[in-house]
Amino acid sequence: MKILLTFLLIFAVSQAKELEKASIQLHWLDQFQFAGYYMAKEKKFYENEGLDVNIKKFTPNLIPMDEVLNNRATYGIGRTSLLISQDKGVELKLLSATFQSSPSIILAIKDSNITSIKDFVGKKMMTLPHLYASASIQALIKHMGVDVKSMKILSHSFNVDDLINKKTDLLDAYISNEPFTLKQKGVTPVIFDPKDYGFDFYSDLLFTTTSEIKNHRERVIRFRDASNKGWEYAFSHIEETVNVILQKYNSQNKSKEALLYEAHELKKLAYYKTQKIGSIDISKIQKIYDAYNVMGFVTNKLDVKDAIFFSNDILTQREREYLKSKNKITLCIDPSWMPFEAFDKNQNHIGMTSDYFSIFSKQLGVEFDVVKSASWSQSLEYAKTRKCDILSLAVETSQRKEYLNFTSPYLIVPTVLATKFDKQFIDDFSALKGEKIGVPKGYSFAEALRSRYPFLNIVEVENEVDGLKRVTQDKLYGYIGTLTTVGYLLQTQFTGELKITGKFNEKAQLGIGVRNDDAILLDIFEKLVLNLDDQTKQKILSNWLNVKYETKQDYAFLLKIGVALLLVLLLFLYRQYVLSKYNRELKTQVHHATQDLKLQNEELQEYIAGFQHLMDSSLEAIVLSDEDYNIVEANKVAHSMFQVNAEESVGKSMFAFVPDADRELVAKFIMIDRVKPYELTLLKSDGTSFPALANGTNIVRNSKEYRLSFFIDLTEIKLKDKQMIEQLRLAQMGEMISMIAHQWRQPLSAIST
Repeated sequence: MKILLTFLLIFAVSQAKELEKASIQLHWLDQFQFAGYYMAKEKKFYENEGLDVNIKKFTPNLIPMDEVLNNRATYGIGRTSLLISQDKGVELKLLSATFQSSPSIILAIKDSNITSIKDFVGKKMMTLPHLYASASIQALIKHMGVDVKSMKILSHSFNVDDLINKKTDLLDAYISNEPFTLKQKGVTPVIFDPKDYGFDFYSDLLFTTTSEIKNHRERVIRFRDASNKGWEYAFSHIEETVNVILQKYNSQNKSKEALLYEAHELKKLAYYKTQKIGSIDISKIQKIYDAYNVMGFVTNKLDVKDAIFFSNDILTQREREYLKSKNKITLCIDPSWMPFEAFDKNQNHIGMTSDYFSIFSKQLGVEFDVVKSASWSQSLEYAKTRKCDILSLAVETSQRKEYLNFTSPYLIVPTVLATKFDKQFIDDFSALKGEKIGVPKGYSFAEALRSRYPFLNIVEVENEVDGLKRVTQDKLYGYIGTLTTVGYLLQTQFTGELKITGKFNEKAQLGIGVRNDDAILLDIFEKLVLNLDDQTKQKILSNWLNVKYETKQDYAFLLKIGVALLLVLLLFLYRQYVLSKYNRELKTQVHHATQDLKLQNEELQEYIAGFQHLMDSSLEAIVLSDEDYNIVEANKVAHSMFQVNAEESVGKSMFAFVPDADRELVAKFIMIDRVKPYELTLLKSDGTSFPALANGTNIVRNSKEYRLSFFIDLTEIKLKDKQMIEQLRLAQMGEMISMIAHQWRQPLSAIST
């Protein structure tokens, strides 16, 4: 027995020695900001990749870049100021970006009376030891015309109380930490976020030396991938992760509430405009570098492509050996779900997933064996019985989890309702109570709808085409499906017959389903999905949605459009004619009725001229915003209306021009595709409020959804209307006096005679 125990001990020690030593240097004190690395260690993601990782704690005045360059740490975490060092010849490579948008902000408090960046002149600001460390903050200050030399820069105390006790006026802070602390102390924070001014920088960049990549390339890949896996786990299990931090990584003694607040704020930044943890986009790095160049921090010599580590081979040695022994991977698809996927007449796999799996095949060096199935239900059955190793595109459900695991989603698609043209717009499922709604048989969405909206009359159909056909035949009120598929079919098979009349908050999150008895295969496809960049996704989407499917021109449809446009033109001309006629009549009546009121008549004539000019000029401010309601474009009227220039408006939130009292109203109407005009109060950049008329509609441009909003400043119109009413009252009074005088003239003449 002793011999056996001794053998097991020796075996365990020998196995432990097989783990490669590595370390990572944090650039701040323990908190949720580094949760991904904690969980990668706690959940043995590093160990599973053959790594024994030491997480090195931060100490004051420590610079992670120096620790890595001097081989005191294998990897480090830094800010985008690493680009400045790379421009100066320091041999570093960026591996991943944890936060797609930086949490760095400038913080003040309400009673400081600091309301704009121009108020920074002469103020004290606590920031990091060297300006490069907070380059996005410096870029913002300089961009707004404030010279940093006009401010008093203090060493960072890392204590938010210094704002309260007036030791400093401004603090270089994180949006995920200090604002929460101030609110807990009953102090109102004032936040200046570089992102609101167009300085959208990465943060918490994982980096290493070029020599580490040259000598231990596979270790770099394994460390990066395990770290990103740790981040995915941390954000998917926030409560558990916070408890781990409280037990093992809480040197700051933060409360659970503070850590939870930090976690949810950082999750927004990690997945900001992406679904992929750690993503680095070359074009964004180039924009950041260009900003540094304008500031004089760099000399414009760095090729940003050389600043980033791109690993063409994303697999470990163990995974490559697994694929060699696997021989083939069987794949099941939905045989009728275009443009996502289908079988063509020759039973070939076509559609968007065909393009994705062609990319995966090249990356793995493996051919996929596509199993023929007659329906989606049959594909699910094949996956359950292991006739298929993977499903190309599927939504995770509790039932499917019994036999499948799922990768992160690589397609996230809005849910829409398609009906005939005579149906009204719907933005709430409750409006469909009692109506027959079609959903394909076996789709997870049907399960979710039944559970969440039991009042719906769900009718299962064979597939998308069958469901839409039943709508045209009035057998169904409508059909619920994904925007991509429904839009594709309305364009190719149901042109002029059906329309999209509703868009719902529910979105289909589509990933790859992998048999749940094969953990290695799941890891492989998770890497493939996470390695997809947004440019590739956009290109595949465009390829399948921008194809011209009609072989002949639909002249009947064009004629309908022409007639509709003609009617609109005639209505416009008639309206102009009526307005002109009304103005002529009004001028004549006022002229005859107010001969004795010369001053009033002149004012009225001036108003009429102003009114005519107002009608002949464009009054609408037009604003185009993205899906997060950040301004993309605005016309000159909008710039004048809100008192901002073109540069200031781009990237600014639409809600920055809406007072708190009207934000709920705007939030309600902004979700509606084509909203009727409604009145509200808007704000200019200086805080001045004014009444306005608003409406808007959703549009799609370059396969992305935008909100097109129209605003009319009602200030002048309401003022002029009030004046006109007063003038008309005077005119009517004059006319009445004239009529009374005429009535009395004859009897008075008789009496006089």
